[in-house]
Amino acid sequence: MINLITMLFKLFQNPLYISILLYIFIVILVLYTKPHIFFNKDGTMKETGCGEGKVVFSLPMALVISSIFIYFMIKTLNMHAA
Repeated sequence: MINLITMLFKLFQNPLYISILLYIFIVILVLYTKPHIFFNKDGTMKETGCGEGKVVFSLPMALVISSIFIYFMIKTLNMHAA
C-alpha cells in the first residue's frame, strides 16, 4: 500500500500527468455544461466559420489551444515551486 502511494506521489510530480488530468477534467466539464458559445440550443456543436449561428473557433480547436496553455501553465508553476 505504501509503495502505491509513493508511486502515485512521484507520478503527480510530473507536470505532464497533472496537465493531462486537468485537461480531461476541463473537457468533461465543457461537454457536460455545453456552453452557448460552442453549442446550439438543441445541443449540437455549432459550425466553424463566419456568419449567423457559426463560431470562429470550434470546440476542438479551443480544446487543443487550452491543452497547450494548461501544460505550459503547470510547467511554469512547477518550476517556480521547486
